[in-house]
Amino acid sequence: MGVFSFLFTLSFSFPFTIFFDVGGLFEPFCNQLVSLEAHLLGIEVASYHSGEDASGLYLNTVNVLFISLLVYWLLRRFLSQVQREKWMVFATVGMRYYLALILLIYGFDKVYKWQFYAPESNILYTRVKDLPQDMLYWTTMGTSYAYSLFAGLIEVLAGLFLLFRKSKVFGLLLSVGVLANVFAVNIGFDITVKLFSGFLLLLSLTLLFPYLSVCYAFFTGEEARLDLSVPDYARSTYYRVSKVVILILFLLETQFKYFVSRNFNDDLAPRAHFNGAYQVLKGEGGIVRVHFHRGGYLIFETPEGEFIDYKMTLNRQEQRIQLIDYDLQEHILEFIEYGDTLLLKDQKGSFSITSVKQKL
Repeated sequence: MGVFSFLFTLSFSFPFTIFFDVGGLFEPFCNQLVSLEAHLLGIEVASYHSGEDASGLYLNTVNVLFISLLVYWLLRRFLSQVQREKWMVFATVGMRYYLALILLIYGFDKVYKWQFYAPESNILYTRVKDLPQDMLYWTTMGTSYAYSLFAGLIEVLAGLFLLFRKSKVFGLLLSVGVLANVFAVNIGFDITVKLFSGFLLLLSLTLLFPYLSVCYAFFTGEEARLDLSVPDYARSTYYRVSKVVILILFLLETQFKYFVSRNFNDDLAPRAHFNGAYQVLKGEGGIVRVHFHRGGYLIFETPEGEFIDYKMTLNRQEQRIQLIDYDLQEHILEFIEYGDTLLLKDQKGSFSITSVKQKL
């Protein structure tokens, strides 16, 4: 499992903040290998990127599994028992730290409301039957800061406990519970990180396996003894300095983007000008609402519940809005603000909307 985990993380792209994305470096090679195999086997697979689920990612995981078996055979063939035990210790500690880092990243994303962010107005006005399962789940979670904070703190606690030898078993128990729920949610709501969450769950179960007998004895009221003696490798100055450096890097990785943006609760973060939904007061063409999306999009809503979006660049000084459609055609809107009313005028006559009012 140690060899497989190491090779899997090398081939899996993850958007770290300060750490180098090794998976992104190897991703083109993995994609080419998958494409070659698909061509030879006569099957069609989709390439993958940024670690999202795709048929190519599943085929790549099979490749990693076979390569891991080969590497494992070579290690057993050419390394002594003592050397293999040393590598096993290194792999176990490495897997535990990697699991802790991922839990801390996702946990703080929830604590600071960066993962389950508040839904935009166009999503709130979309009928429930028109939302895909994953967006429905994401939208519901985004409406509750309390739940996001609770879920995030549990993941943060699990990650912190994993970083220390004396609390690692409790951290593993928390991790299994958290990741089992995450994996079930990803499967049930068809969220595109099923493979990665499954890998993390398998990783936590693998790390917990040597302690199952101790956990069973503890929960059944029997005498349970956990070996908390300091191993020889942990006594060295090199190990202690390395751990301090790693903890500092973990702190920077999990906190840097929040401190740079000064956004510690995305619900309270400043929004772009005009952000929100506007009700059409006057105009023709069947547009009932206009939505200004925080991501830089202007979205028109029709009475039938359809949404037409444009990439938007807002210039308040010139009172102009540049819109780019999917055909890369440019449209220019001029606007004037009168209190809570917004007048829009299209230079080319493409839109008939002329006056909208903010929907509170």
